[in-house]
Amino acid sequence: MTSVALVGGPRDETVAQLELQADKLSHVGRAAGVTALLAAGLFVFSIVFGVGNVLHGDTDSPTALAFAAQHGQAIVQLGFMDGMLNILFALLLVQLVAIAGADLVLAPMAYVCAAGATGVQWTHAGMLYALSDLATRGGADAGVLALFTLGSTMDRWTDC
Repeated sequence: MTSVALVGGPRDETVAQLELQADKLSHVGRAAGVTALLAAGLFVFSIVFGVGNVLHGDTDSPTALAFAAQHGQAIVQLGFMDGMLNILFALLLVQLVAIAGADLVLAPMAYVCAAGATGVQWTHAGMLYALSDLATRGGADAGVLALFTLGSTMDRWTDC
């Protein structure tokens, strides 16, 4: 017994559309995996080679002033790495929402939260740049300590 396949019917178009959608999702899934690996690598790099221990701890004033004056470039790099890491996390979140196919309430909420977290982190990076700039130019100790304390507070209370 032989069967005859109809070519060009509505069933073939539906199957072709599903295959195309599955192919797109597999590409987004691979991109999400690469994004997650990049974010993890950057996170480990910033922990191992970063200067976050002094910035994130309770440091006395003379140590904070000396650290800010001596490690200005490292402080700026830490802010930049944190900002880039948050961009990668936001991109990963968008990719995961696309894979999940969420489009009603979850997607806009996820996008707003990712954008807000990224904005706060880049504000923190700008504050770290100001700290580094003020300390390396020999600015007032009170200003350097205020920015140092603000950076520590932002790290504690605004991280996602």
